[in-house]
Amino acid sequence: MEEDLEFDPSTVICEKCGGIVRFQGSGKYVCSECGHVVLDDFGKVKDFLEKRGPSNIAEISYATGLEKTVVAKLLMDGRVQVARQSVDGRICASCGVPINRGKYCSDCSAIIAAHKRSKKVEEQGKMHFLNKDRKK
Repeated sequence: MEEDLEFDPSTVICEKCGGIVRFQGSGKYVCSECGHVVLDDFGKVKDFLEKRGPSNIAEISYATGLEKTVVAKLLMDGRVQVARQSVDGRICASCGVPINRGKYCSDCSAIIAAHKRSKKVEEQGKMHFLNKDRKK
Protein backbone atom coordinates (compact mmCIF):
# COMPACT_ATOMS: atom_id res chain seq x y z
CA MET A 1 0.00 0.00 0.00
CA GLU A 2 1.24 3.53 -0.73
CA GLU A 3 1.78 6.11 2.01
CA ASP A 4 -1.22 7.84 3.58
CA LEU A 5 -0.32 11.34 2.45
CA GLU A 6 -2.42 14.27 1.38
CA PHE A 7 -1.04 16.39 -1.44
CA ASP A 8 -2.02 19.54 -3.20
CA PRO A 9 -1.26 19.63 -6.90
CA SER A 10 2.16 21.26 -6.55
CA THR A 11 5.80 20.26 -6.72
CA VAL A 12 7.12 18.46 -3.63
CA ILE A 13 10.26 16.56 -2.67
CA CYS A 14 10.38 12.75 -2.97
CA GLU A 15 10.86 11.07 0.39
CA LYS A 16 12.75 8.18 -1.26
CA CYS A 17 15.43 10.02 -3.25
CA GLY A 18 14.93 13.78 -2.77
CA GLY A 19 13.88 14.26 -6.39
CA ILE A 20 10.99 16.40 -7.56
CA VAL A 21 7.53 14.83 -7.28
CA ARG A 22 4.95 16.18 -9.70
CA PHE A 23 1.19 15.84 -9.88
CA GLN A 24 0.21 13.64 -12.84
CA GLY A 25 -3.57 13.92 -12.51
CA SER A 26 -6.23 11.60 -11.13
CA GLY A 27 -4.67 11.54 -7.66
CA LYS A 28 -1.25 10.33 -8.82
CA TYR A 29 2.13 11.91 -8.00
CA VAL A 30 5.38 10.63 -9.57
CA CYS A 31 9.02 11.39 -8.76
CA SER A 32 10.88 12.60 -11.85
CA GLU A 33 14.13 11.06 -10.56
CA CYS A 34 13.29 7.57 -9.25
CA GLY A 35 9.72 7.08 -10.49
CA HIS A 36 8.31 6.57 -6.97
CA VAL A 37 4.51 6.80 -7.13
CA VAL A 38 2.39 8.24 -4.33
CA LEU A 39 -1.40 8.31 -4.48
CA ASP A 40 -3.68 10.74 -2.65
CA ASP A 41 -7.08 9.57 -1.33
CA PHE A 42 -8.78 9.89 -4.72
CA GLY A 43 -5.86 8.13 -6.40
CA LYS A 44 -6.10 5.21 -3.97
CA VAL A 45 -9.82 4.77 -4.62
CA LYS A 46 -9.40 5.15 -8.40
CA ASP A 47 -6.53 2.63 -8.44
CA PHE A 48 -8.56 0.12 -6.39
CA LEU A 49 -11.65 0.45 -8.60
CA GLU A 50 -9.59 0.08 -11.79
CA LYS A 51 -8.06 -3.15 -10.48
CA ARG A 52 -11.08 -4.62 -8.67
CA GLY A 53 -14.09 -3.19 -10.46
CA PRO A 54 -17.35 -1.96 -8.95
CA SER A 55 -17.35 -2.09 -5.14
CA ASN A 56 -19.25 -0.63 -2.22
CA ILE A 57 -17.98 1.89 0.33
CA ALA A 58 -17.09 -0.76 2.93
CA GLU A 59 -14.97 -2.76 0.45
CA ILE A 60 -13.21 0.36 -0.82
CA SER A 61 -12.53 1.59 2.71
CA TYR A 62 -11.14 -1.75 3.85
CA ALA A 63 -8.91 -2.27 0.80
CA THR A 64 -7.49 1.27 0.66
CA GLY A 65 -7.22 1.90 4.39
CA LEU A 66 -9.28 5.07 4.04
CA GLU A 67 -12.05 5.99 6.45
CA LYS A 68 -15.56 5.33 5.13
CA THR A 69 -16.30 9.04 5.52
CA VAL A 70 -13.47 9.89 3.09
CA VAL A 71 -14.80 7.44 0.51
CA ALA A 72 -18.33 8.75 1.10
CA LYS A 73 -17.14 12.34 0.53
CA LEU A 74 -15.60 11.33 -2.81
CA LEU A 75 -18.93 9.71 -3.62
CA MET A 76 -20.97 12.76 -2.58
CA ASP A 77 -18.67 15.02 -4.61
CA GLY A 78 -19.42 12.82 -7.63
CA ARG A 79 -15.75 11.89 -8.13
CA VAL A 80 -16.44 8.15 -7.77
CA GLN A 81 -19.53 5.99 -7.81
CA VAL A 82 -20.46 2.75 -6.11
CA ALA A 83 -21.82 -0.27 -7.95
CA ARG A 84 -25.50 -0.14 -8.89
CA GLN A 85 -26.16 -3.27 -6.85
CA SER A 86 -24.43 -1.72 -3.83
CA VAL A 87 -26.16 -1.92 -0.49
CA ASP A 88 -24.75 1.37 0.78
CA GLY A 89 -28.25 2.83 0.95
CA ARG A 90 -27.59 6.03 -1.00
CA ILE A 91 -30.81 7.82 -1.86
CA CYS A 92 -31.56 11.05 -3.66
CA ALA A 93 -31.73 13.95 -1.19
CA SER A 94 -34.73 15.34 -3.07
CA CYS A 95 -36.99 12.45 -4.13
CA GLY A 96 -35.61 9.42 -2.24
CA VAL A 97 -34.88 7.08 -5.15
CA PRO A 98 -31.75 4.88 -4.86
CA ILE A 99 -28.62 6.43 -6.40
CA ASN A 100 -25.00 5.35 -6.77
CA ARG A 101 -23.24 8.74 -6.82
CA GLY A 102 -23.64 12.33 -5.67
CA LYS A 103 -26.54 13.74 -3.67
CA TYR A 104 -29.28 13.75 -6.30
CA CYS A 105 -30.61 11.41 -8.97
CA SER A 106 -30.18 12.49 -12.59
CA ASP A 107 -33.78 13.76 -12.84
CA CYS A 108 -33.51 15.93 -9.70
CA SER A 109 -30.05 17.14 -10.75
CA ALA A 110 -31.51 18.33 -14.05
CA ILE A 111 -34.38 20.11 -12.28
CA ILE A 112 -32.01 21.81 -9.83
CA ALA A 113 -29.67 22.89 -12.64
CA ALA A 114 -32.59 24.30 -14.66
CA HIS A 115 -33.84 26.16 -11.59
CA LYS A 116 -30.39 27.66 -10.96
CA ARG A 117 -30.12 28.73 -14.61
CA SER A 118 -33.54 30.41 -14.58
CA LYS A 119 -32.80 32.14 -11.27
CA LYS A 120 -29.49 33.43 -12.65
CA VAL A 121 -31.21 34.82 -15.75
CA GLU A 122 -33.90 36.39 -13.56
CA GLU A 123 -31.31 38.03 -11.30
CA GLN A 124 -29.38 39.39 -14.27
CA GLY A 125 -32.45 41.39 -15.26
CA LYS A 126 -32.83 43.03 -11.83
CA MET A 127 -31.42 46.44 -11.01
CA HIS A 128 -29.28 46.71 -7.90
CA PHE A 129 -28.50 49.86 -5.96
CA LEU A 130 -25.38 50.52 -3.97
CA ASN A 131 -25.72 52.16 -0.55
CA LYS A 132 -29.52 51.96 -0.71
CA ASP A 133 -29.79 52.43 3.07
CA ARG A 134 -27.67 55.53 3.04
CA LYS A 135 -29.36 58.81 4.06
CA LYS A 136 -29.26 61.71 1.62
